[in-house]
Amino acid sequence: MNMFRLFENVCTASYSYVWWDWPRWEREIDRWALNGINLAYASTGIEAVWTRVYRDLGLSDADIDDHFAGPAFLAWNRMGNLRGWGGPLSKSWHARQVLLQRKILSRMRELAITPILPAFAGIVPVAFKRLFPNSKLTKLGSWCNFEEKYCCPLLLDPTDPLFKKVGIKFLQEVRAQFGTNHMYSADTFNENVPQSGDLEYLRNISVGIYETMTAVDPNAIWVLQGWMFVNEILFWTQDRVKAFLTAVPQGKILVLDLFAEQMPAHDRLHSFYGQPYIWCMLHNFGGTIGMHGSLPQINEGVHKARNNTGSLVGLGMVPEGIDQNYVVYDFMADVFWSPNPLNISSWVELYARRRYGLDTSSHLIQAWQILQTTLYSYDGSLGALHGRYKICTRPSLQWTPETWYDSKLLFQAWGLILDDSQPRNSSNFNHDIVDITRQCLQVMFFGQFELKICTRPSLQWTPEESHVFESNARNQVTLWGPRGEIVDYASKQWSGLVSSHHLPRWTLFISYLNKSLDQNITFNQKQYNKDVLNNIEKPFTYKLDTYPDTPSVYFSILKTTLIEESHVFESNARNQVTLWGPRGEIVDYASKQWSGLVSSHHLPRWTLFISYLNKSLDQNITFNQKQYNRDVLNNIEKPFTYKLDTYPDTPSGNAFDIARRIYQTWIPKVSGSQ
Repeated sequence: MNMFRLFENVCTASYSYVWWDWPRWEREIDRWALNGINLAYASTGIEAVWTRVYRDLGLSDADIDDHFAGPAFLAWNRMGNLRGWGGPLSKSWHARQVLLQRKILSRMRELAITPILPAFAGIVPVAFKRLFPNSKLTKLGSWCNFEEKYCCPLLLDPTDPLFKKVGIKFLQEVRAQFGTNHMYSADTFNENVPQSGDLEYLRNISVGIYETMTAVDPNAIWVLQGWMFVNEILFWTQDRVKAFLTAVPQGKILVLDLFAEQMPAHDRLHSFYGQPYIWCMLHNFGGTIGMHGSLPQINEGVHKARNNTGSLVGLGMVPEGIDQNYVVYDFMADVFWSPNPLNISSWVELYARRRYGLDTSSHLIQAWQILQTTLYSYDGSLGALHGRYKICTRPSLQWTPETWYDSKLLFQAWGLILDDSQPRNSSNFNHDIVDITRQCLQVMFFGQFELKICTRPSLQWTPEESHVFESNARNQVTLWGPRGEIVDYASKQWSGLVSSHHLPRWTLFISYLNKSLDQNITFNQKQYNKDVLNNIEKPFTYKLDTYPDTPSVYFSILKTTLIEESHVFESNARNQVTLWGPRGEIVDYASKQWSGLVSSHHLPRWTLFISYLNKSLDQNITFNQKQYNRDVLNNIEKPFTYKLDTYPDTPSGNAFDIARRIYQTWIPKVSGSQ
């Protein structure tokens, strides 16, 4: 049952790894090994392989450029969700990625971590229609409403002879360049619904993909993400799933039950009809960094799966993005090795002591016990959590908070951490202070400033009364008392009041968030920018064995070329964490709470929103959300993705002191409101 211990999702390559250099990769692979990971995806540099295959098949450079997405969006290009957006890719990018992949694979194999290499899933460029007009090609649907220019690659039917030709050529090239451990990924229907539900059609697709693998490698194992069985549950009925999976010989397809901690598929699908599967904790979408987790569901779900007489062969952690909610991943890593469910309370106490030291105070342990019963005991009642919060999403009057716990308990845990009698000068403590402060500020933002459109009543006072009554009226709708005894209890969203009172407060609130985030490099836009530039900024010389075109090539990358490329990559990086597409197709899906990003992107959006809201109140008209969306897209969001701002990369203060000042400023306002 514990044969495999898997890490990462196919999307992790774009949300977290895409800008990494070799030292960062080496650290990550070593961390995998220390946690017992023995299976992971390895897709770096695969576009260089495809470039050679496409050229051999007659595609021009323009055809290839039209197909490949930019680095930040390659995961979805590989799965047929989009094409071209953020591209093209340069020869220097391909060269660097091939060299990096070879180092990655060497280190993985050295540490007994089996790499999962890509195989052909049937996704091809639109140029195939012109070059192979007699082949069976299907235009895929528009994923997330991407426009024609960037959507809808083609699916080559596995029954077409060209499918096997392309698949064999590609896998032969993959093996020639990167070797093999016989594990291959192919996800034809990731958020793409098959054109037919006919059982024979689905069987033929599976057979075509698998036989193309075995034509090159008789020992091939197909690794399949089971996300489609959850995301398109209405299409993937039991008989269709059975037809698709059992068309492959028993034991030759390994299914990832991708969201098993919340939406397990193995129960509904009878342990995937006997095919081996890995119980996976997905947890994270888009690399967002909101604090949340489902420790009880993980604990119970793994134990239940192990006790079933099914085909479970391993466990996995498959977040879309990493470097967040470390407690969840540490817990899952211990579940790997535990034959019985863990005592979560005891485990959390030990976690706190490991994280901060054996002398960890009772206040810190108590704080973590509160966190594990609130933030980290999500039961799935709100659906798939995305870890996003109102302050870092496009402003709107419609919003459902992702809060399933009593927020006062969260604030209590925050206070306990800040009451620690011995503030710790450690990176873990510094990170966690910023993390919980960030979380609390976001929760407070929604609770304190939830918008309710009102119309200001007509006030008819005599001149003698006006000054006293005006002061009474202003105090009631703001402080409600001389010192804010029940501040905001009678808060209103009125024209004038919004612009002159709420907007300055909101601006101050967001500036507090940015200041807090600035105290730890993990929450800093500058660190992300550095990772981008580490890929392309410095001139250096590469030795290439077979890339790009000749058996042995030495070439030097000029700094001017690298700087031009860096601007494209910077735009890729900025777009992914904001608009996610040319027109905001999945805007804020991968939003982050980073200093710099908060001050230069999120705050201007809210400032514009308040000005539009104030105008609608002043003119007594309905707030026009569509107009605001158009204007914020064109005036703030799009321009941000093309900027080249620089941000400070060192903390400007003490994280503990700043968090305590924020707590002392805002908690009385929260606890005073009734």
